[in-house]
Amino acid sequence: MNTTGTESHVSLFETLFSDHANELKAVGGAAVHELRNQALGRFAELGFPSVRQEAWKYTNVRAIARGVYSIAPRSQNGVTAEQIAPHLFESEGITRLVFVNGHYRPDLSSAGPIAPGMKIRSLEDALADDADNVLEHLGRHASTENPFTALNTAFLRDGAVLHFPKGCEAPGPIHLRFITTDGGAGSGDDAHVSHPRLLVIADEGSKATVVESYATIGEGAHFTNVVGEFVIGANADLQLCRVQSESDNAFHVSDTTATVARDGRFTSHVITLGGALTRNAITATLDDENAECTLNGLYLLSGRQHLDNNTAIEHRKPNGRSWEVYKGILDDKSTGVFRGLIHVFEDAQKTDAKQSNANLLLSKDATANSKPQLEIYADDVKCTHGATIGQMDEAALFYLRSRGLPLDRAKQMLVGAFAHEVSAELPIESLRELVDARLDAKLRANIVADRA
Repeated sequence: MNTTGTESHVSLFETLFSDHANELKAVGGAAVHELRNQALGRFAELGFPSVRQEAWKYTNVRAIARGVYSIAPRSQNGVTAEQIAPHLFESEGITRLVFVNGHYRPDLSSAGPIAPGMKIRSLEDALADDADNVLEHLGRHASTENPFTALNTAFLRDGAVLHFPKGCEAPGPIHLRFITTDGGAGSGDDAHVSHPRLLVIADEGSKATVVESYATIGEGAHFTNVVGEFVIGANADLQLCRVQSESDNAFHVSDTTATVARDGRFTSHVITLGGALTRNAITATLDDENAECTLNGLYLLSGRQHLDNNTAIEHRKPNGRSWEVYKGILDDKSTGVFRGLIHVFEDAQKTDAKQSNANLLLSKDATANSKPQLEIYADDVKCTHGATIGQMDEAALFYLRSRGLPLDRAKQMLVGAFAHEVSAELPIESLRELVDARLDAKLRANIVADRA
């Protein structure tokens, strides 16, 4: 536990809520403010995690804990449409909510067509209009036993609430775009911190695709701490795409929880390209019969970047199915961590679960730690898992060189093929093209160019 770091965030909370008490208490009323206070108390008890804790064994968050942060006021959100344009993708029927330094920017957002009964709102607006219904789920799924989730809940203020009613099929993807800027005037040397909160409810028989994306304007340090709660009803189908391409000086921590009902389907695609230190946690609970989930992940690291992917799939009822594929490409002195748990409960007979983690090391100084885990308490299941850590296939490289390709181009082709196997699963063509372009650019600039 980092006491100094914990105290600085508690102090930031007290300052924020002292300066803006009436405004913040109005967001959701007394019930939300009580939720905040309880979470702050839990964070103060837990403190930041340490490497002595098994779940954080390979990830030291001291740099986050020791940081000096400020909450950017709305007045510092002078970001223009031209500045965010390079970070956007277009798709038929798309609806976009843009957030700058954690604050919703309706002037940068755009509304697409919506199906009857669909609700797409900022968290502040949803709490102002419909607090009782929001609070049926807000804070009910993501556990504050995770100190970063507790910290996010303590600073609960803005984010997005999406509701897809029974039988609804969203006409296009919902894009939640989070932009962080360098510390602005009046914040001294403090880095910006934001705590976006997402709540997505897909009722029975609904179908939707949600995209979260994170980027930085500038190269300054900042800290993004996001929590997402996804509730997938019976026979609903929800796809989630997360693309993190923040600056190489940024810290990013996310906690995503998904609860899937009977015959429901949850698919997650997590692409990590940026950040000095990133921790992505996903917990999918298959809470009734015939529930399914698919978890895909791709990470491309260089320099001294560190990424920790922590996934858990809980099979609680019979006939559940899950597929998980995470791939990592690591160069220079970067480090990657994959911890994947498949937990099959006693009642979850006929479970079919597959898990795979593959890591490609492009440098002798890069490090990958992989820990796939199975915990099975049912006796009629099919469960497999596997992990590989290796270097580039020299035979394949020799083959391409023998066909006249220069070394850097041959390496780029091999690494690109390894990565694109995952990115090809992204369900939106324009998003897939944007991600592939960024992958290729990073490969050219940071990984395979001019290698002997």
